[in-house]
Amino acid sequence: MNQPPSNVDLLAWFGDDERNVCSQCGVQACVSLPDVPAHFCLACGAITIAGIRLDTAGILPV
Repeated sequence: MNQPPSNVDLLAWFGDDERNVCSQCGVQACVSLPDVPAHFCLACGAITIAGIRLDTAGILPV
């Protein structure tokens, strides 16, 4: 029997040394992948590429 999708705590997948402070919410929950200029905040949902937030007004629902 398949389990329905759940909210898995993705932040637990990353060690403290892999997390950065989010420039949007200030929580140490911002992660990225090697050689990728994008950062993803697992606290507030902000996504930035090369330092520019995709939803510049913060209007994307999280």
